[in-house]
Amino acid sequence: SLASAVLSAITGSGGDETKLQSSLFDTLGESEEGMSALFEIMQKSSDILSYVTENDLRNVAEMHGDVTVASNDASNNANALHEENLTRLRAQAYEAVGLATTLRTDFESTTTSSRRA
Repeated sequence: SLASAVLSAITGSGGDETKLQSSLFDTLGESEEGMSALFEIMQKSSDILSYVTENDLRNVAEMHGDVTVASNDASNNANALHEENLTRLRAQAYEAVGLATTLRTDFESTTTSSRRA
């Protein structure tokens, strides 16, 4: 969202006013409204940095029904769960292979012993 891009520009500038101005210009564009917003944000950047977090922006967006933010979070959560499930399934598969190998070895040694007897 635009708010996230502005916050990112502020946090990414590291206090360098020239870098912040350049990032905001790239984000807001060169229209009259963009320039007006740029100057207002420049004046309030330290307050924004002190009092606004990405989670705050996400919460506000969700309260106002910004489905994109909510669905991106849901998608990220789903991806994390998917990766977690894949990791768990891989571990189970490795355990199963280890068990199968052990059982096969035991079976082969029992079969070989039975044939000799």
